[in-house]
Amino acid sequence: MKQIVGWVLFLMILMVFVACGMNNEEGVTYEPETVVAVEPSPEPTPTPTLEPTPTPNPELESAEPEVPFVFLAAGAASSFGIDENGNLWAWGGQTGLTDATLSPILFMENVSQVISGTYPSHAFAIDNNGGLWGFGANNAGKIGDGTIQNRYEPVFIMDNIVAAAPGSFHSIALDANGVVWAWGSNERGQLGNGTNSLSLEPVRVLEDIVAVAAGAQHSAALDVDGTVWTWGANHRGQLGNGTVRNSNLPVAVKDNVRAISIGSENTYAITNDDVLWSWGLNNGGQLGDGTTENQHLPVRIMDDVAYVYGGLGYALLITVDGGLWTFGANHRGHLGIGTIEPEWNRGTYPQRILEGITMAVGGGGHGLALDNEGNLWSWGRNENGQTGDGLTTDRPYPQRVIFLD
Repeated sequence: MKQIVGWVLFLMILMVFVACGMNNEEGVTYEPETVVAVEPSPEPTPTPTLEPTPTPNPELESAEPEVPFVFLAAGAASSFGIDENGNLWAWGGQTGLTDATLSPILFMENVSQVISGTYPSHAFAIDNNGGLWGFGANNAGKIGDGTIQNRYEPVFIMDNIVAAAPGSFHSIALDANGVVWAWGSNERGQLGNGTNSLSLEPVRVLEDIVAVAAGAQHSAALDVDGTVWTWGANHRGQLGNGTVRNSNLPVAVKDNVRAISIGSENTYAITNDDVLWSWGLNNGGQLGDGTTENQHLPVRIMDDVAYVYGGLGYALLITVDGGLWTFGANHRGHLGIGTIEPEWNRGTYPQRILEGITMAVGGGGHGLALDNEGNLWSWGRNENGQTGDGLTTDRPYPQRVIFLD
């Protein structure tokens, strides 16, 4: 009899263990013998393309564009456009502008490129002879003229330049021989020269490079073989090497790449098969992976991407069919999706907003785009008139901008 009772108790206890194991009500985690890592490849959430709303000023509807642009840049609260004659126009506020202006003013002539940073903002222009010119805020000597004096007119920095990238407190440039130069703040190693010492003048960093980008405190370069190199701050994983350790020397993080861009504390790359990858800070969904989790390694985002541009907490991309997509923070209408949402509300997947786009840039909260007919479109933050519509109210949707004579 005792043996029977013992067996009954044993069976009851066994059933309890089995039931607990099946229900896992206590949240017990079981470690599998083999873990298979699956590379995430979320499908972007498609949204209907918005019908662009024209600017409400009736006088503008019948006017022809006074300034047809071929190149754009967006700063913290300013906008820039280069027309087909090489004239650089500016509107909005900050970034070398002494006063906010609601309509374009002629800022410089004989210009082929303009590149602007976000707050505290400075910018660079490259003239038709390869001369690099800087203007705007000059904290830590980030303009590169050997001083820390703010510049409201362009000052010459160096020649033989084909590309430049302004960070928050440092800058980098690429010369025609494929050499990278850097200057400004260096406390996180963002100059990439193996030190953490500030430099008021350009220092030589890398060779055999075809593209450069700069963020708040990190930098990136793309070499002739398609390898992405990153250096500087890494507390958000923005270097993409799987760690959160800063590096004052360039580290190789991804190959088979043809284009790069940087947001404030995150990085983007497009591989030769037109796939967009991103890594780093993701608190506003600016990586586009459907989450708000930081990523310390490159994450696959979207196929058929032709172009990407990182703004402050958000990003823009153009697909191979000319569609413009945005993702990230939207509290000032950054995304152009027709709404202005609460502080740091986010669009964590790319959303399509315009068609037929050839170039797009993002600044401290606004966006600019050129379509294949040469029209300028703008949206987002607008307290300084940076959208160019003659008003100072935020714009949650893309609008065609027409400047009056």
